[in-house]
Amino acid sequence: MIRHIRWVLDDYVRTQRIFVEWGAALVVAYVALGAHVDASSTLSTWALSAFALALYTTSVIADMADHPISLTRLLQLPTRGHYIGAYLLAALLVVLSAYAILVGATAIVAPNAFPAWTVWLASIPPLLVLICTGVVVMTMLTPLVASPFQRIFLLAMLAVPLAWDRVIALLPDMLPGTVMAIFHALTTVFGVILWPSMQLYALCIVPQYTVVSILLATIHIGIVTGLAALTLRWYVRRPLTIA
Repeated sequence: MIRHIRWVLDDYVRTQRIFVEWGAALVVAYVALGAHVDASSTLSTWALSAFALALYTTSVIADMADHPISLTRLLQLPTRGHYIGAYLLAALLVVLSAYAILVGATAIVAPNAFPAWTVWLASIPPLLVLICTGVVVMTMLTPLVASPFQRIFLLAMLAVPLAWDRVIALLPDMLPGTVMAIFHALTTVFGVILWPSMQLYALCIVPQYTVVSILLATIHIGIVTGLAALTLRWYVRRPLTIA
């Protein structure tokens, strides 16, 4: 798998795709953080940027993995799990390299915005989990892994609790009571899944570890692990055609 990860990274660098992430990191450091002096704003910008880069990079790498030329490498690996795992890890490494550039550029162009080293180091563990979440969820939303029905179901899990307060709650009189009850139930169920992610993002900004925050982080790691296992299961069961 290590050799395959190196192949993926070599392709990513050779095709100059990686300069998108690196360039975005430099732009964020110069534009978004150049005038900031608040450490919390810096940590928030770092977390949001890393998560956005995780979504973008994973979508690009998933498209690479679904290319017929890339699929021929699958024949050299023991299982399909090794194949998809190599691409997931490669996406994670690309995002981490962009994050390192973002942090380094911030230290140069906006030293006043740089948080205390202890605070920054404490924010890294929850950020890593958040990045892994972005990589896994985005992989599940690509045709590489999921069928159209599976992608719609996953999008519903993400959209229903996020859209409730902004859209559905504005139309209580226009929807039947049964429909409102269903939406309330879905919001509660799916919101329980998303809530640890929101708390994890807050922990990236204010890395104060308590028993509750550690418990929530542990729950979130369990959710991400389960989603990664589901991603692997979906990909293994997906029909494969190598043209």
